[in-house]
Amino acid sequence: MARVDLTDHMIRKLVVEVRTDFADARAPGLSLRVTPAGSKTWAVRGTALDGSKQRLTIGSYPDISLKDARIRAATVMAEIRAAAGNLNAAKREAALARTGDPTLGELVAEYEAGPGAGLCCTNPVRDSSHETRTVAGLHEPTRIPDIQNPELASLQ
Repeated sequence: MARVDLTDHMIRKLVVEVRTDFADARAPGLSLRVTPAGSKTWAVRGTALDGSKQRLTIGSYPDISLKDARIRAATVMAEIRAAAGNLNAAKREAALARTGDPTLGELVAEYEAGPGAGLCCTNPVRDSSHETRTVAGLHEPTRIPDIQNPELASLQ
């Protein structure tokens, strides 16, 4: 990818036939991805401590100006260089944790403590292997959107 001295005027006029990345000559790691549909997205590319290549999107143009993208690029580049793994995966996991998606165990505990408390437990199962399997499945820290059908079937 060739380095280009990006300017606001140049960015506004950019039109491409295939998705193209333009590396900024002034800010190390900063690039602008332009699509045929006209989308223009800022990203920072760098190498983490463990040698893994990283590409983090920082926003779109014109929502983030060239000047602001260059400032953000310096901060993100420092994050990438300090990372010891895939920074995108770490950011996704942190975002998921912030969404508040409860685990199955949290939902069951909330249900049992609520108005329906005790309704599901009037005839408790005495099979200890079933109880162990159920408890182990309920207390795993898996978020509800990540639970797969086979995992639910194993709780029966």
